[in-house]
Amino acid sequence: MTYSASLEYLFGLQKHGIKPGLDTIARLLDGLGRPQGAYPTLHIGGTNGKGSTAAMAAAMLQATGSGSIRPPISSSSGSVFG
Repeated sequence: MTYSASLEYLFGLQKHGIKPGLDTIARLLDGLGRPQGAYPTLHIGGTNGKGSTAAMAAAMLQATGSGSIRPPISSSSGSVFG
């Protein structure tokens, strides 16, 4: 699939109620008072490389004494750490 065909496909999803972008989540976070800014967080997402990225980030944080390291989320339902 070409780049232009990919864009056409993605923007074509809008007619089905799917709207690419971060506007929706930004409005939600605004309504919640922007809780993600309450404490330092490193969010690691994606398909591949999360384990090695998390291990490298943890090693850097531990080496500099920068805060605490929380355990990783180990289930698909996620967790909330307080």
